[in-house]
Amino acid sequence: MKLHCLFLLILNGLVRTVEPQGSLKKPDLSLTKKSLLTGGRLTAHCGTNISNGGVNCSLYVGNTSVISETMTGDTCEFMVSWGQLDGDPVTFKIVQLSCDYQINRSTGVQHSPRSDPKELLLAVPLQKATLQVTPKSISLAEMIHISCEVNENHAGVKCQLYGNETKLEDGQCRWTMTGRQLMDGTGPGMVLLTCDYTLDVLQKHPDVKDQSDRRSNRVTVTVTNLRTSPTPQIGGLWIAARVSLSLLFVTWLTTLYIFVSRGIVKLGSQNCTRDRKVSPSFQR
Repeated sequence: MKLHCLFLLILNGLVRTVEPQGSLKKPDLSLTKKSLLTGGRLTAHCGTNISNGGVNCSLYVGNTSVISETMTGDTCEFMVSWGQLDGDPVTFKIVQLSCDYQINRSTGVQHSPRSDPKELLLAVPLQKATLQVTPKSISLAEMIHISCEVNENHAGVKCQLYGNETKLEDGQCRWTMTGRQLMDGTGPGMVLLTCDYTLDVLQKHPDVKDQSDRRSNRVTVTVTNLRTSPTPQIGGLWIAARVSLSLLFVTWLTTLYIFVSRGIVKLGSQNCTRDRKVSPSFQR
């Protein structure tokens, strides 16, 4: 019995001395922030169950190692900047962070499994939207085309259209409306239009407090009872009528000249002259 216990103790010591390749436990990654703004920094902790010194840890973005540190105690601490995490200076981006650690043994370097990934939102200041409106003067029945222009690199964009600071439309970023719809049933008048937008990623990360002013420029639209197009149409018809009358008059003169020159038609003044020559009163 004593011999059997001694054998188990020796075997257990051998197992502890030479650990197999996959025996290292998965570390636990924790982040001090869930989002990082341009130029910011965060601290990441890669916790292990090993307290030996000289253990190296690596932090990954996706499958790319971006920083390595030597463990202090049972935790590796990473001080990470926005630029180290593959930040795009144009748009929002979600990256997956993970870590592992390595131990130098007589049998070689052993690598732990990768930790469970943590999502981190890399945020940039959002630009103002640009409002485009055509035309800017319409009747209640006419159509107006409105566009809220946003950085094309942003994904999951939702726009809001405001008339006199009251929300008119939501969701899409382009609208076609009648003047009556634009005035929201209040009749003719003037309306001050603006727009802004939000991103789906901001709704998925409510902890992100974006302070960017995204509200667009202001555009004033005039809505009337009458159509705005009759004036130029009447002017065009008047010019066409004058041209037609002029052509008709020229044609009439040309035809009259041809008839007179051929003797088909005699002008009244010529007839009067001939009559005076044969009048009896002149013969006396």
